[in-house]
Amino acid sequence: MNFLTQTSYLQSLNDFVHSPYFYIIVFIDLALRGVSLWRSAQKGQKVWFVALLIVNSMGILPIIYLLLNKKPKANY
Repeated sequence: MNFLTQTSYLQSLNDFVHSPYFYIIVFIDLALRGVSLWRSAQKGQKVWFVALLIVNSMGILPIIYLLLNKKPKANY
């Protein structure tokens, strides 16, 4: 990678970090991670808790966890 390509890449990365899309993605990732960490801690699922805490998957792993561990619906 030459210098001109590298500076162009860094400029586009800098533009993305300062865009509203970046902050939306970060907020959604933090919300999903928080909910999934909370539920895994409440259920005592230590393996899921550690995996969700360590692995940064941009929301994919928390979504998988939340889909696999849905709350059962109450029957009235």
